[in-house]
Amino acid sequence: YKIKLTTYIDCSSNSEVPYAEYPIKVGVYSNDLFNPNADKLVVDSLLLYLDDTIVYTPFLPPGCIVGSNTCIIQARYSGYIELDASTNGYYLFYERCCRNEAIINLQPNGSDGFLTYIPPTNITNSTSVFLYPPIPFLCVNDTGVILNIATDIDGDSLVYEFTTPYNGFGNVFNPYPNIPAPVLSWPVPLVDYVSGFSATSPFSFFGTAAINSQNGVATYYSTQAGTYVVCVLVKEY
Repeated sequence: YKIKLTTYIDCSSNSEVPYAEYPIKVGVYSNDLFNPNADKLVVDSLLLYLDDTIVYTPFLPPGCIVGSNTCIIQARYSGYIELDASTNGYYLFYERCCRNEAIINLQPNGSDGFLTYIPPTNITNSTSVFLYPPIPFLCVNDTGVILNIATDIDGDSLVYEFTTPYNGFGNVFNPYPNIPAPVLSWPVPLVDYVSGFSATSPFSFFGTAAINSQNGVATYYSTQAGTYVVCVLVKEY
């Protein structure tokens, strides 16, 4: 398998880690279709190496002054791993702590977890891929439209929705933890929202958010300036 991971890093002057780290270590865990809620046993790990980086200065809508000093690095990693044939599939897990302290809708000092699933060997599948970098800026008191469009080389049907991102197990005292072993505790923890905020209400009562399940086009409206986390899930069928 070829494993690819794309991350987005704050490279502004107040960032604690304003650069792309490499290599990064990913844990590989066995799955049990007959006991899907059980902890996942570690079977292997792999190192992902840096393929390339792109520095983005996000486009600001006309009249916006917030975010003019923002710098974001897109870092793309990849690696190869050979796994035994499996009728259950495998999970891959990676995490890094901690999220930007400026985030308004999440509890501070949360980690950032990445989890994906490799189906059983007899199922050939590639992950759907977003076409545009997810680094939008919006003006307050103005409805903004974001294109969360993805493509799938297998021709699968894609359905879009808001979801709660993974938190992981790291913290400020262990920001770059080793892969969980001998098991990946299940379920992987999700982020903790500040009271009043949620995956489907990322601006709480200060705004609105909606996503078209057919094409991934999202509309946002916020009356409060700030940094927010919004997580878009793409399901493939």
